[in-house]
Amino acid sequence: MRWMPGVLTAIVLGASPAAAQTVTVVECRPRVGVTLGAATNSDDGAIYGDLENRSRRTYDLSGTAEVPLFSRWSARADVGSAAWTVQLRDPEAAALRRDRMRLTRVTLSALKQSPHPCGSPVRLYGGFGYGAYHYRLKAFDASAWRGGAHAIGGLEVAPRDHLAVAADLSLHAIGGPRRAPLNTSMLLVLQFNVGVRLVF
Repeated sequence: MRWMPGVLTAIVLGASPAAAQTVTVVECRPRVGVTLGAATNSDDGAIYGDLENRSRRTYDLSGTAEVPLFSRWSARADVGSAAWTVQLRDPEAAALRRDRMRLTRVTLSALKQSPHPCGSPVRLYGGFGYGAYHYRLKAFDASAWRGGAHAIGGLEVAPRDHLAVAADLSLHAIGGPRRAPLNTSMLLVLQFNVGVRLVF
């Protein structure tokens, strides 16, 4: 029985490294990136990306910065811009004047990722947020800031340790300018963006 304390000590010492490995946590890491995609909006009276095809689709460019907070939650800031062709119409639907309307946004989001650990090469996430949106019409010499809320979901795949490819789908509900040529009180914008992110 005298050898029992020595055996127990050896077991404990041998198990300590294994136990330490099982509780190792890979920290969530900040990331920044750029995405390019397509955007469409809910206004079917004045805004068209292509006047001949009566399409409301256009390109969207955005930049993203994300910082982990706690558990699986993170804070994300986005800056983006998209532009549509605007035309004011008379009762017979004839175009009176055309302009290019640019909608620039600065948004903050709270994101929660799927139950996978932070070190996983595949990350699913979703969240919501609020932001400031700026309408700018050059020919009409008009601009306006409006608030708006949004929901976002996405998928991120990391083929390398510090590089990730991401795809986002987001819906924005923005207060409208409430002035000609866009008199709507609310504008819905749907976006789909794909891009790359650097993971620190």
